[in-house]
Amino acid sequence: MKRVYIYNDYQLSSGNGVGIFLEEFTRCATKWGDNVRICMVMFRTNVEEFCIHTRDELDFFFIPRKLCKNPFKECGSIISILKKYIVDAKDTFFLFNYAPSDKLMFETHKYFPLSKQICIIHDFNWTAPLLGNVDLFRELIAKTRVGIPSQHIGIMNLYQQEVKQYHIANHVICLSEDSRSILQNYYFVPKEKITLIPHGIDTIKKGFSAIMKQKWRENYHLDSNEKVILMVGRICKAKGMFAYLNAFKKVLKRDSNCRLVIAGELCNAPDLLDATDKVTVKITLTGMLDKDKLSYWYRMADIGVIPSYSEQCSYVGLEMMSYGLPVVASDGFGVRCMFRDEINTLTASIGNRNNPEEFEQNLADSTLCLLNNAKLRKKLKKNARQILQKKYSFSEMEKQYKAIFMA
Repeated sequence: MKRVYIYNDYQLSSGNGVGIFLEEFTRCATKWGDNVRICMVMFRTNVEEFCIHTRDELDFFFIPRKLCKNPFKECGSIISILKKYIVDAKDTFFLFNYAPSDKLMFETHKYFPLSKQICIIHDFNWTAPLLGNVDLFRELIAKTRVGIPSQHIGIMNLYQQEVKQYHIANHVICLSEDSRSILQNYYFVPKEKITLIPHGIDTIKKGFSAIMKQKWRENYHLDSNEKVILMVGRICKAKGMFAYLNAFKKVLKRDSNCRLVIAGELCNAPDLLDATDKVTVKITLTGMLDKDKLSYWYRMADIGVIPSYSEQCSYVGLEMMSYGLPVVASDGFGVRCMFRDEINTLTASIGNRNNPEEFEQNLADSTLCLLNNAKLRKKLKKNARQILQKKYSFSEMEKQYKAIFMA
């Protein structure tokens, strides 16, 4: 029997892309029959003592928070527990979802040398602080340690840890063509160790009829002729939230009949509201929504925006396409792999990152263009659904993971 032990951090994966992926991965594994057993090794949980539970045919190892404050650095206590319950064998897999995890991976490999260690790259540590600037990343790698600016030393230290991690791993899974290229050319991971498996989605969602759309808009006190722009995700600079806010101000100067709806966790909402200035009345913050409530916004909106400076494979992007929501997207790292200009998006080029005004203007122009072009919206919707079925289907995702874990 194949046994897959998934390292999962209770604090880090809750409500984000890693958490969604783990749900989808376990759904994949349930289709592989009785020859595989999945166990979630949960770090930093609120239990008092280590315990094991089984739920929905999944095993859970709960590691108490007090036992290990940082499982990615001080992992000795975790490994000492796992040695008692895990058999080292060639059919044993450890799945890593965070970086850097080089120390945890080294210790795991040391005590389970026959097992296979699989890394999934949900993000690189440099993409957010460098706003997905690949050229700057290359320049920093090329510098000697003495030549690296002080504000970037920490980023390069994390990069070095990532390099170690991906070289220890038996296999590295990435989610976009951009990431695969970076792994080969700048992390120097052998080509044969890398597999590209984008996230998958298994259904094309049904949209609202014009009458139903109007009814739901009334429920949310939206004007019948108001143009609704939807943005979903964490409120942070790397997601392009603040760039789009400034773009939205430009949009309102040319079309005041627009509303920006931001769905996501509100931990940085005060920063966003401070930057809204006089357009606060035109912005709706929903907070974190469950799938059902978020689905209503996907179907009520006129267009969606993904202004991120970098993504690996955006679940939000997949959901917007599945609901037939026309999208304005950046040409950021990874985003450009999912969205192609006038194919399944209208692209707003980031341009010179030292001149944010350029990106903001491009976002505003693309937004207005898409809002005012029904023919283009229809074309993007049709193409997006074809791309979903061809490249981002759940069945294809499941087949590729099965080839790795059940070979």
